[in-house]
Amino acid sequence: MMYTMLLGRCQVLVLPSRAMKQYFRYFLCIIAACACVCLLFINVPYMHNISPSVYFYLTNSSSQLITNISARGSNIPTIASTPIPSKTVSPQKTSSAKPSVSLTTPKPTPPRPVPKPFKRPPCYGGKVPKDRFDVYNKSEPLEVTVVTAYFNLGRFQKGSGGFFDTNLYMKWANVYQYIRSPFVFYTDSPETAEKFRKMRAGYENITKILLVERKAVWAFDYVERIKAIYSIPGYPKHHPNTVVPEYSCAQHAKYAVVEETVQKNYFNTTYFAWVDIGYFRYIVGRNKEFVIVKPADFNESRIALNKVYDVSMDVKVDSIFKGNRVWLGGGMFFGSKYTLPTFIADYRHAVERYLNMSLSSTDQQVIYSMNTIKEKPYVRRRVSIQAYSANVAGDCWFYLGFSCYRELS
Repeated sequence: MMYTMLLGRCQVLVLPSRAMKQYFRYFLCIIAACACVCLLFINVPYMHNISPSVYFYLTNSSSQLITNISARGSNIPTIASTPIPSKTVSPQKTSSAKPSVSLTTPKPTPPRPVPKPFKRPPCYGGKVPKDRFDVYNKSEPLEVTVVTAYFNLGRFQKGSGGFFDTNLYMKWANVYQYIRSPFVFYTDSPETAEKFRKMRAGYENITKILLVERKAVWAFDYVERIKAIYSIPGYPKHHPNTVVPEYSCAQHAKYAVVEETVQKNYFNTTYFAWVDIGYFRYIVGRNKEFVIVKPADFNESRIALNKVYDVSMDVKVDSIFKGNRVWLGGGMFFGSKYTLPTFIADYRHAVERYLNMSLSSTDQQVIYSMNTIKEKPYVRRRVSIQAYSANVAGDCWFYLGFSCYRELS
């Protein structure tokens, strides 16, 4: 009995001490949790230096501990948790040393100057578009055949007031007695043919004079069709382009006689140049022997022509013919024996197309029209044009010819 009472007292005494130990554990757990939370808040400024794994461990461990304590109250069992590493993560100090790699800020690239558009020199008649007359280098071969022609059309009005006739053309033609390039001349006039034979005396070995009938030149086959077009009421009158049908045929005849000359190739040359009979009118009194050479920077796959005006290619064909509009001058064109036949075939095809459209004028309107945007699907342009534009003041119509002109010393 006494033993039982003593045992009961001992249990009473022991229970309070066990409860105290349990509460003491709870108290230690709370303190530890608080310490972890405080540590986290204190180290917020330095969290960028803590590795992601440590940060995850600290935040999850503390939140789990607080959650378990609040949820279970006094029935919290002994927590068996993974011991926190004793190593303290200290914030890293920023080094004051300069980085080993130096970053050089690139210097700003100045903007490239925008090239100014080419300003054409003034274009006015009466002046040779050339600063000086170049001398021919005799070591170079004479590889250009010069072709010209004269079809006697009588006297006709040119432009707004002037009149042209045989006497004027023959005055200009005196220049050709001095040409020393291979030379081919076509005419339908026996008197003119005889004049040229005398003019070329002594140079028969590089001269070919051909007396032809108009009906033998395909360009004159269009004369009746052209006459019918110029008779249409209201068709604009530009003397002589849209007034004299034979004049229009004579302009197309340039390509017919050059075509034949290339086929015959009387002097076995690579290049051929059509030059109007009055092209060198400004040097009639110069009396200097000269030759014609290949233009500078000539593209062998093209045909060279003289650019007179800057024009738009987005225009209607009838406005070109009826408005007498010009892009390239027809006084001279230059090409090789490989390109000229194709170019002339395409030109002839274009002439026939425009005649079928009741449009006619000179070769200048034909070439402009066949190179417009709207005509691209309808005409053949197998050979491109290389346009030469005057770079000196003077008559822009004759720049190409004078750039090929070389005098013999």
